[in-house]
Amino acid sequence: METHSIHYTLANGWSSAFPAIDSAQTLILVFGPADWQAYTAAFNELIAHYAQAVIVGCSGYGAISNGEILDDTLIVSVTHFHQTQLRLATCPITSPAESLFAGQILAHELAAPDLQATLIFSDGLNTNGSTLIEGINSKLSPTTVVIGGLAGDSQHFTSTWVMANQLPRSQLACALGFYGNAIQFKTAIRVGWNPLGPERQVTLASGNKLYTLDDKPALELYKQYLGSRATDITKNSLNFPLAIRSKGKPYTLIRTPMVLDEDSQTLIFAGDIPENSTAQLVHVSATTLIDGAYKAGLELNEVIALNQDQPVLLLTISCGARRAVMAEEAGLELHAACSAFSKKVNQVGYYSFGELAPHNVKLEPKNSPYCATKDCTTCLATPTYGLCELHNQTITLTAIYEQSAT
Repeated sequence: METHSIHYTLANGWSSAFPAIDSAQTLILVFGPADWQAYTAAFNELIAHYAQAVIVGCSGYGAISNGEILDDTLIVSVTHFHQTQLRLATCPITSPAESLFAGQILAHELAAPDLQATLIFSDGLNTNGSTLIEGINSKLSPTTVVIGGLAGDSQHFTSTWVMANQLPRSQLACALGFYGNAIQFKTAIRVGWNPLGPERQVTLASGNKLYTLDDKPALELYKQYLGSRATDITKNSLNFPLAIRSKGKPYTLIRTPMVLDEDSQTLIFAGDIPENSTAQLVHVSATTLIDGAYKAGLELNEVIALNQDQPVLLLTISCGARRAVMAEEAGLELHAACSAFSKKVNQVGYYSFGELAPHNVKLEPKNSPYCATKDCTTCLATPTYGLCELHNQTITLTAIYEQSAT
């Protein structure tokens, strides 16, 4: 595997010449601002130069490149795989109601016995990430690693785009399949929060609308815990999301309140909230978010430590709400996340409207049956994954690299 990064600005053009590795096994990842029309010439150059490659990407609340946030910039990674085959699927998605069907269509087009991983990008304003992933998971093997994110913009919530071998488009979802035994996707996710109050049962909810907790109006309880900050709950909501624990699951998913309805005492979140789950109000700050990013980097580095002598593409998708909370300190989470890795790791990514990832890397215990040599000093511990889910206010790190096929 060979991987490079370049970037494009309106003022200076391309940072370097295009790497000469066009092929059907070349992946071009592109992340940039929602207002893409000013970059049309650059997109056309990229498409023309990499006529055989697979080109995918999306807009975000800033692009990410090797520990830096770059606005008004196209970030491009060019990765050539030696032993991995790629296949692209797309599906229009004009409203959140179409998300389940779109997920099923994308997964159906990619499903195959040798499918190892799938990378998803979808319109951030017309997609219900929870049901999109439900549709994908329903058609793919549970051993297939699924990661990705919803496209974002600069918190204007007006337009997002997805790119899939053509100029950027809104109202589009795409999925890229990676085939063969060589490809490796290792993922770590973290939030960084402190609890406020006890866990409560979700007694009435529908989709992303939360009505009652412990049979009491959800908004009333929110205001009770926020105290003086409840006078401007919309402004402060990013700092006080809910940690949702679905029935039978040992972990939580973060859900961010986006809209409140005083008349019905209802909260509307950026992601579905299942009835009979538990919900706990939590507090996030720049300090806790940076600490979460640092722990995600350490966790993932431990998994891939024996492979850092070869090229590794580190796909970083962090929530736009995290950037909003951290403001001018947002770059610190990227430096924290990268601090554990070697300089051979090539980091690219973006700030999203929702992160798609399996819920956590766990190292196998000593003497793991996955270790072919039964020698834990030389055998790479194998991570275990749950199914992919939608996350809010979460940083996801995915190391992508090739190992010798077995």
